[in-house]
Amino acid sequence: MRVPTQAELDRWAAVASSSGNSAEGGRIVRLGAVDLITYDDGMHLRLLTPYPAIMDVGKSESTEHPLMFERTPDGEIVLHLGGLTDVIKGISQDLTAPAKARQTAFELLVQITFGKQDTILLPAETDTIEVSLCDDEGRQWLSEALPPDSTIVVYSREDA
Repeated sequence: MRVPTQAELDRWAAVASSSGNSAEGGRIVRLGAVDLITYDDGMHLRLLTPYPAIMDVGKSESTEHPLMFERTPDGEIVLHLGGLTDVIKGISQDLTAPAKARQTAFELLVQITFGKQDTILLPAETDTIEVSLCDDEGRQWLSEALPPDSTIVVYSREDA
């Protein structure tokens, strides 16, 4: 986990603003915002805003500081798909998305819903950043996060 540079923060604030994910003053109001950028060799999802560990299933009750992603013994990041369910559902219903992307999203949504697949593994060398979060009561804490502009690629079983 690293501290983002000012140039990165400025670039990410511009992306969040242009995608409607920030408030006046540049504060990001929607964490984990994602868009479908392409479907060539898999469903490529680009993070528009940071995807913090707190969005992972079960992390909201954590007392660990900073909040960190779960990792395998080999250091791979275990990303729980519960936080991406709404995005995946949206892609499955988006008639402007390629048919293959909609089908892959639908299959993944079924697998998540019925508990057949609820995590994906990201490589151990995946870049993560430190973000400062604040709850409704004004309490602040640090969380590990996937940085904006990261791409997550999801393959259907026949593409893998």
